Amino acid sequence: MKKTRICGIFSNKGFTLIEVIISIVVAGILGTILVVFMGTSIVQSGTPVNMVRDQYRINQVMENIVADYKQKIKDGNLNLGSFPAAILSASYWANDVSISTAYVSYSDGDGNGVYDEATCSYGTGCKNLKITLSKGYQKITTLFTE
Repeated sequence: MKKTRICGIFSNKGFTLIEVIISIVVAGILGTILVVFMGTSIVQSGTPVNMVRDQYRINQVMENIVADYKQKIKDGNLNLGSFPAAILSASYWANDVSISTAYVSYSDGDGNGVYDEATCSYGTGCKNLKITLSKGYQKITTLFTE
């Protein structure tokens, strides 16, 4: 009776052990290169979506503020001195957007042709309200005048 080897060394069927080891090493090196170059792109892929969402949110809030400002002008009862308090107490406001308000004036005090911003108290000569909304890395600034 003739005996045959199933796993012969000189068999032309299948891969040798060295070929399998080399294939695994090459696949590991290529996988490492892929993770190094693509890893941060895949992990940070949601960042632009979050930035757009934040920008949309502060645009919504600013649109509400501008609509309130225009309505007060139309009704004839705009008081820029009390407008920041009205904004903070309004129902459209949310805690997820941070606000900063300041009364500012612009003048070319040093004569260089550039109008510099200076904070001031509301009153004569200071009737510009600067409102800045921010959320995350997004920011919108708008000037309101009386």
